[in-house]
Amino acid sequence: YGLGSSLYFALTGSAPYPAEGAKEKVRRHRHDPVTLAPGVPPDFARYLQQLLAKSPGDRPASASAVREWLLRWATPPRPAPAGG
Repeated sequence: YGLGSSLYFALTGSAPYPAEGAKEKVRRHRHDPVTLAPGVPPDFARYLQQLLAKSPGDRPASASAVREWLLRWATPPRPAPAGG
């Protein structure tokens, strides 16, 4: 969940649940769905929503699973070899 919040901030420049005061912020974290700014690729947005799922059982099962998924976004595709 914390990584999802950090990624959200990195992508949008704001917290996933901005609010006036701590009580309102906690309420939003518990109940409000997260929405992303336009321009975030849909597949990435869906995964980020999984990271920020309210129920821990709805989040990715392990840090290594998150790592593997994120590596697909961090590594650019390599061009195919010429002539083949």
